[in-house]
Amino acid sequence: YKILPFLTEEKNFRNVIMLGMGKYGKLSRVLNHYFGFLTYVSVEEKTAEGQLSVREFEEILKILK
Repeated sequence: YKILPFLTEEKNFRNVIMLGMGKYGKLSRVLNHYFGFLTYVSVEEKTAEGQLSVREFEEILKILK
């Protein structure tokens, strides 16, 4: 949540890609599917804290539909 004020106040950014990390970043990873073009999930084993597997991501999308 600390990055949001920075991004909204900074006038020099034209194109920004943000991907949340850790346990608080999970929501941003799912919402990127709806509001952005980039979503990253793990095919085999997770490489970062908060990263979702393909199965977890698909289950969340089913719930949100």
